[in-house]
Amino acid sequence: MLSIFRLILFSFIFVIGINANSITLEKNQTILKQGNFINGIKLIDTPGFARSLSVDDNYLFVADRESGLIVMDITDPSNPVIINSINTSGEARDIAIANNFAYIANGKTGLCIVDITNPKDLSIAGFVNFPGLAMGVEVVGDYAFVAAGRSGVQIIDITDASRPTLKAQIKTLGISYDVLINKNYLYVADGQAGVSIVDISNPLKPIIKRSFDLPSLTYGLDIHNNTLYVASNNAGLQIIDITDPSKAFVKTVIKIKSEVWGVAVEGDYAYVASRSLGLAIVDLKKKRVKKYISTSDLANQVVIKNEFAYVANSKSGVAIINLPKRQF
Repeated sequence: MLSIFRLILFSFIFVIGINANSITLEKNQTILKQGNFINGIKLIDTPGFARSLSVDDNYLFVADRESGLIVMDITDPSNPVIINSINTSGEARDIAIANNFAYIANGKTGLCIVDITNPKDLSIAGFVNFPGLAMGVEVVGDYAFVAAGRSGVQIIDITDASRPTLKAQIKTLGISYDVLINKNYLYVADGQAGVSIVDISNPLKPIIKRSFDLPSLTYGLDIHNNTLYVASNNAGLQIIDITDPSKAFVKTVIKIKSEVWGVAVEGDYAYVASRSLGLAIVDLKKKRVKKYISTSDLANQVVIKNEFAYVANSKSGVAIINLPKRQF
């Protein structure tokens, strides 16, 4: 009788152990428990809500909402180490790295600039406030372009990082979530208004050249080879030809099984932050999703460095996914 009891108890513990670490949802999709490194995936907790991230050299910078800026050393991606953090006195929602500074879209408190010359010794360099909710940021030359929600795009002179100054504004038709610059054009993920394309040859006199609707909200952007890739919430991955930005048009749509918030393109693949389904790996030649990799939380944004994808993974911090030889 005792032996039967032990057998039942062991079986129960074994099943619980498997379910806690790996739950198969559908073909090629797995949920992982926080902290494990299974099937090439590792979850790294952060104190806040990982909304966005950026890679610079061997460091990963995480916009961790109320917890500010988090810095990880990813010299060894299989053993990342949080080495520092700093309170940005707002909600860190996006990051752009340039000239030893991290420019942070900081929610209601505008743009926060952090000196990252020594990532182990961070300091606030400057702040600038403006109308709207700072949600996305891109830096080129002496200017930071900030997606400010209902207040469009704010253009900030960052010549002196300690005294950033609002210089111009772009009124868009929707809610600006993200911005991306390619050559002399600014691309705006404009929420319900689709995409706006702005000539910024003169940053102080921006001119909207093209605006067009998409079937759903637009949240994230990437550009590769004269093609704009748009994370379009419930409308999947919208692929737009921008050979002539003033005549941009949608040439392909790839369906994703979940909401889409972020995208990064590398070679023949698009890596899509697909919220509840984690990371969607899209074969751009075959124009279809090859695989979904669950991150056990809501995937917001993704960046690629070498053979690894780094996913801003909401309350679960950062998911690091090994992508050996890009073979799936």
